[in-house]
Amino acid sequence: MKRYRVSRQPLRCYSEVGLSYANLYTGKKELVEYFDDLDSLEEDLLLVAAGIFAADRATARREREDFHREIGVSFFLAHPERFERAKERLESVLHLLTHDSWQLAFAADPDASRERSSSWPREREGTTLLFSGGIDSLAAAVQRLEQPPLQLVSHHTRNTRTRAAQTSLVEGLRSHGFEGPHRSYFVSARDRMGLVGHGAEGSQRTRSFLFLVLGAISALHEGHDELLWIAENGILAIHLPLSAARVGAFSTHTAHPQVVAEIESFLGIVCERKLTITNPFLYHTKGEVTGIVADFDPELLFRSESCWMGARLPPETSHCGECIPCVHRHIAIEQHLKDRTGYRRRAWEEDVGKLLFDDEGRRNLVELTELIAGMRDYDDETAISTYIELVNPYLDLKPALQLHRRFSAEATGVLERYPAIARLLA
Repeated sequence: MKRYRVSRQPLRCYSEVGLSYANLYTGKKELVEYFDDLDSLEEDLLLVAAGIFAADRATARREREDFHREIGVSFFLAHPERFERAKERLESVLHLLTHDSWQLAFAADPDASRERSSSWPREREGTTLLFSGGIDSLAAAVQRLEQPPLQLVSHHTRNTRTRAAQTSLVEGLRSHGFEGPHRSYFVSARDRMGLVGHGAEGSQRTRSFLFLVLGAISALHEGHDELLWIAENGILAIHLPLSAARVGAFSTHTAHPQVVAEIESFLGIVCERKLTITNPFLYHTKGEVTGIVADFDPELLFRSESCWMGARLPPETSHCGECIPCVHRHIAIEQHLKDRTGYRRRAWEEDVGKLLFDDEGRRNLVELTELIAGMRDYDDETAISTYIELVNPYLDLKPALQLHRRFSAEATGVLERYPAIARLLA
């Protein structure tokens, strides 16, 4: 098990990795700039979220059966009792997000002040939206433009592409009348004071937990405790395994409704305030969400960032054109207009049968077409038994199944234009 200790001050321990303000950027600087204050409980939340994110990124996964990790994190906080009450909830959230084993511990920091220096306003109208720079969060912002006040909250690391996309889209929204604040937080870590291998793991599955903590604190400062939005189309939010090889830890669940509900509960326990987190697009396809932006201002689509590999691409391209989000992006855009995204490759235009077996584009397209064909050809009983993850107390089964059938029809209409993919769908 990889072990970490998180506190305000550096901790030197040979058996654990120390995480503190010496090697963590928690968003504290931006929070003070935006709201002129930092509550001791808010500082605890930032430390916990940033510490988990840093531990996740510094603990590399291995292949196949060693994909699973065991991570232990000890936190030294001003209000450990609040987090202790929510510990099981948080460990459950992290397991759902990463499918790893997390062991968390919370203890008092003797040097931390427990004084609550600020109080959050109550019952102000408005929406706080997590604004990632992708098409889905852009579409949600477009929907809320005529119902101000609207606050956009973004997170970025050292990935300049993501930050540039967020900034450019906000500028585009302002040209259409958006007047609300855009809160952008830099949360990351650095290889200093014993944090060895920061960035060793690129999946960043705990990012949605961090993102929601940043959004929650910003929402509470604005009094938006009744509506915090995380916008993700239902296909990627539910994220059914594309094949038997992608069950469990091999499929991401960063916006799954069960994850969202568990984080909502965790925040309610720690903050002792009700926070309602809503995904307005849970039963919408990517194509339906993209249509909102295409009808509003299609040029904004090509300022957005969808790719999992964006930070590792050459400067002349913006998307890899082979990862699952890139394929979904292309399918969604091509339903409405010509896709002018700067892909490094367009895997769907290649002869899939001639690609190497371990080619990432080939694997993603072959497995995605299995889902598309299954949702097209299976009757309801067969579809549900094949994709048993649809049976979940946090999902409404009938709309979830209908969602995937609509996606299948949309994807078939686009991918049949490419001969090699059309043969897979035949």
